[in-house]
Amino acid sequence: MVNIAWAARLMVMMGGLAAAGGCVQDGVGGGHQMGGQTGSPAGGHSHLRHYQAADTDAPWLAKAGDLHGHLGPWVVVGAMIGRDAIERLNTDGQWEIEVICWMPQAKQRPPFTCILDGLQASSGATMGKRNIRMDDGPAITETGEPVVHVVHKRADGTVDAGVVYEMAPVLADILARSSPDRIEAIAREIAGHPPDELFVIRSMTAEELTRTRLDPTGSTGRARTHSRSLWSVFGPGFSVERFGRHLPFS
Repeated sequence: MVNIAWAARLMVMMGGLAAAGGCVQDGVGGGHQMGGQTGSPAGGHSHLRHYQAADTDAPWLAKAGDLHGHLGPWVVVGAMIGRDAIERLNTDGQWEIEVICWMPQAKQRPPFTCILDGLQASSGATMGKRNIRMDDGPAITETGEPVVHVVHKRADGTVDAGVVYEMAPVLADILARSSPDRIEAIAREIAGHPPDELFVIRSMTAEELTRTRLDPTGSTGRARTHSRSLWSVFGPGFSVERFGRHLPFS
């Protein structure tokens, strides 16, 4: 039987988390720093304009905007990486790739995590298929910026090639010019550059291919962060496994 009291407490907690850390517009809100620029402290979605395709928007850009709900710099960054990677790896994406976005812990929040929606929209790797994830790797993200690994996977599950994407100075300069009233303009400016101007792109080494294999359990540092949020509501004796037995979907 469902424990109504616990379920109610969970709903209250989730609402609080959404208010505190909901997806604000890329580059704006929550005081996020991006390329040296600090956004407005006014978070939330109230000021956002739902994505409306411009006549000049390419189909891939429109797809990313539709999925994410609006057009922002980081979702475009992700979409460009996904498109370029499947072309370089000569694959249709979908089940044939694995994607890891290595994100510094301090940036595991919007607007930076909006890159994940762009990656999903363009590469076909999705959270539902469990072949895309975000993780932290201090040795990989020592520059303080996200690094993306895209791996080509054979039919037997082994990998044979991969591509690494790191931020180039051109992209950092564009992101630094972002402001609340120029979000869509900056996003479209990014989309107008060829990928090799925006990113430092190289083939993955054998060591990197081994390191970036997806954890089949999907466990990441981010998941542990969510558990800590639950503990703050239910107390130190709380466990996700024990709570799950009281919910109708467990």
